[in-house]
Amino acid sequence: MDHQSKIKYLLASSYTGQGYFSFIPELIKGLNKVYLLKGEPGSGKSTLLKKLGESLAEFGYTVELWFSPLSSNSFEGMRIDHLKTAIINSKGMETDFLESIEIACEIIDLDEYWRPDSNWPYRERLLSLTKRIKDYHLRVEKSLYNAYKNDRRALEIDGYNLDQEAINKTIAAICESSFVDRSREKHYFVSTVNIDGKIDYSQMVTSDSSCRYLICGPYGCGQNQVIKGVAEAAIARGYLVEYYHDGLNIDKINMIVIADIQIAVLDLSCCKLDIRPNDVFVDMCELNKMDETEHLTNLQRLIDEEIMSAQMELEKIYDFLRVKKRLYASAMDFDGIERKRRDLLNAITMKTNI
Repeated sequence: MDHQSKIKYLLASSYTGQGYFSFIPELIKGLNKVYLLKGEPGSGKSTLLKKLGESLAEFGYTVELWFSPLSSNSFEGMRIDHLKTAIINSKGMETDFLESIEIACEIIDLDEYWRPDSNWPYRERLLSLTKRIKDYHLRVEKSLYNAYKNDRRALEIDGYNLDQEAINKTIAAICESSFVDRSREKHYFVSTVNIDGKIDYSQMVTSDSSCRYLICGPYGCGQNQVIKGVAEAAIARGYLVEYYHDGLNIDKINMIVIADIQIAVLDLSCCKLDIRPNDVFVDMCELNKMDETEHLTNLQRLIDEEIMSAQMELEKIYDFLRVKKRLYASAMDFDGIERKRRDLLNAITMKTNI
């Protein structure tokens, strides 16, 4: 088997309209061990995660590898369920949180492998780049907040003019055709705004789903209500439900995957998919009693403009980070980090035999 098939690429964090948000604290609950990676940009955290994930997959372990919300070329963590272990970037993760949920935590500080000599000339430039990155993050937050406000206005329309009885029947129809009686849930993002614009991972995430229910209709036809209703019904019957949130608006669920029975339910207006022969279309167009098309179109235009502004600001951050990484990497002992990666691989696999 191709070891890449053992790696599941997911998005656990996003730059949202409410600020940077991560589901990682929830995703690591119930694990036995967490390794926290510390280090400046350029210290090798993402490379270590990628190589470690590939090595674990070669050994036969199934790995969740979490994309960075800034770029799909970088990673911020991984979870290995079989080993009850996670390795994560320490950004936004406080040690006292880990202590509060009683997880054994070990810090791996890659800055220990940063060994500039006393004449290293880039210290002041690093400080300047750090300040500029912080300034642009504030701009990103403002642009995404403005987009979020308009998205919220659009969501408020979803519910005012809907045929609620018909929505409940739609939820029941999906559940009756898919579920049997037998509460678990996990949360991720299915989209994010990064240096390439608004990125959607729904095609990749649903690649193993045997059946996909595609909720069709323009914004304001109750798609979010149906997806949440099906998820609640699945959890009530004991299924594991993976919620996939919108990268701009945490409160909006663009997709769920019921992993136990390989079924996905998606809002087709939010998710980009290649249609498959066994996809089931659920038409919601007639459930909205009033035509708000023009209002929604104007709101969507305003959202797109703010997302474009955020993308341009994130591109600036990415450019500054690339310079910062290059400077920092010039004084890194990457041979030492590779030895540490091999030691870590041995440490997390030694107690379990596949």
